[in-house]
Amino acid sequence: MAQQKQNQQPGHIAAKIELTLHTRQSLKVFRGRKADPENDVVEIKGMQIFTGLIKDIWLDMIDGNPFARWWIYKYEQALKDTQQDILKLTNEVNDIVKPYEAAIDLSRSEATKPVTVTINYASPYSYKLVYLLIEIDQLIARMLTLKHMGLLTPAQFESIRKNLMGTFYRCMYSVTKYKSIKGLTDAELDKNTELAQQAIEAMGQPPELITSGSYIPELMPNQPRARIVGFHHRPKPADTEPSTKKKSVAKAKQSPSNTKTGKGSQDDSSTE
Repeated sequence: MAQQKQNQQPGHIAAKIELTLHTRQSLKVFRGRKADPENDVVEIKGMQIFTGLIKDIWLDMIDGNPFARWWIYKYEQALKDTQQDILKLTNEVNDIVKPYEAAIDLSRSEATKPVTVTINYASPYSYKLVYLLIEIDQLIARMLTLKHMGLLTPAQFESIRKNLMGTFYRCMYSVTKYKSIKGLTDAELDKNTELAQQAIEAMGQPPELITSGSYIPELMPNQPRARIVGFHHRPKPADTEPSTKKKSVAKAKQSPSNTKTGKGSQDDSSTE
């Protein structure tokens, strides 16, 4: 018994991760919106659908699928582009505030009753979207305060908001045209097998950067998939990350449109 206790190892790390959002705009991106044909309201896919797609691509990448690796590369580039766009728009807002920041603290704006949601994603790449959403949420909250104070006109606010939403949705939709083909590897692609031809027909010819093996994904695990926490098998949707059901995935792969979890009502999430 003493020897057994000495050989015991700690189990998997489990964490409760909560995301707090302060604006209705950001909450709409996270939750999405149901369609209402009678009032000409189109459905907006929530961020959760895209995090599920990213997870599937990430798992295929770990299995050695070169097309999944290519799509992760595209996603990494989209993340960088979106980060640059957010930085540019943030600087635009900072320039408006600069003449007054010595006398008035305009650095932070928060909702009186923010909405908190629990998130638990399988892939680290899914969290990359969360970090972008946090930046957008903080910037929009600040912009709402500046609009209230007359430092930002309604037209300026709407222009920056649309640009923020546009760049974020382009980033999310960068993963939607991926087609998972089981058993596809670099060796299959090199031999131009039937699986490889099927993939090329569906997704195009991968560039040399991918086929040469010179590109290594930023968050490529350094352990076999079977040893990664939570990946002894394909995880089932037991947490807050929704399953990517065929119907939902098919809808998400359509052309983008501007996009309910948590406490409080949607109206309570904005400082406006």
